[in-house]
Amino acid sequence: MKSAKEQGFWVSYILVMLLLLGGTGYFLFQALNVYSESYSGFSTQLMQKRKLESSPVYPNAANLEKEKALVDEFEQHVEALHEQLKAYQTPLAAISDQQFPQELKAMIESFQKFAFAKRVVVPEGFYFGMQQYANTLPKPAATGILKYQLDSVDYLLRTVIDQGADEIIAVDREPIALEKGDGDPEKTQLVAKYPVKLSFVTSHDGFRKFLNLVSNDKKYFYIVRVLRVDNEVKAGPPKNTETKRLAKDPTTGEVVEIAAGQDTGAAGLQEYDSRIVFGNEKLRITAVIDLCRFPEIEELPEPPPGPPGRGAGRSGGSRPGAGPSPRPANP
Repeated sequence: MKSAKEQGFWVSYILVMLLLLGGTGYFLFQALNVYSESYSGFSTQLMQKRKLESSPVYPNAANLEKEKALVDEFEQHVEALHEQLKAYQTPLAAISDQQFPQELKAMIESFQKFAFAKRVVVPEGFYFGMQQYANTLPKPAATGILKYQLDSVDYLLRTVIDQGADEIIAVDREPIALEKGDGDPEKTQLVAKYPVKLSFVTSHDGFRKFLNLVSNDKKYFYIVRVLRVDNEVKAGPPKNTETKRLAKDPTTGEVVEIAAGQDTGAAGLQEYDSRIVFGNEKLRITAVIDLCRFPEIEELPEPPPGPPGRGAGRSGGSRPGAGPSPRPANP
């Protein structure tokens, strides 16, 4: 009989061999899975390669005609949109650099009289954001677009006041390119933008009406780019335990408190059955509004060269034989 020592050796030997075989089988199984995935991917790529090799060469005549039809249809839609935008392309007024400061002062006086008649506060030194032309002349090339911008700002502010504004706080604008001698943007851009910044105080209802009118104006094309609304009342409504009776005087529109035992009918007052705690506050509005023009541009500027293999060298101009370049569908 074999000794217990020899039997233990063989048992250990068999266990080690089984572990080695198990580990070898596991790694073999993993390698087979990797091989199967790689082979499957290779087979897919091979099938795609053979499919491309057997396909007809692109573009062919049929595909070219389809592409031309799609491009022509797109240009027709864009041209239709551009015809609609022409309504906002008012010709620039012919005004000299000597005449512009006089016109500016006349419009300031007219607007101040308008605001005074509406009991609206105008900031001291109000100049439509064109303070630099109080004592200097503009560049002759910039007078036309400056007059156009001046008219549009005057129109905006009168719209603000007509909707019930209480105060015009500030009017600022960014210098246009022609003022700085940087060239005419209407000769290089599909959409020329002239931003102005307005700050004013108005009611909830007046702000809503102003925003709707500016967004749907038929005379000028405005884009409200930045909008900030600050409520003059920072805290919430008071939580009173006592109930107060309120009424409106129909002759003055003033809301008054009804005294105990007072007959509202005899006094001609219209009593409220509830109290409005939101909407009576004033709002301070700060808005950056772009005045947009859509000039006629026959050729688009060439785009900067792209990286190799991704459309580098393709022209950004109009397609040969297709007339002017299409305008943007979403300015």
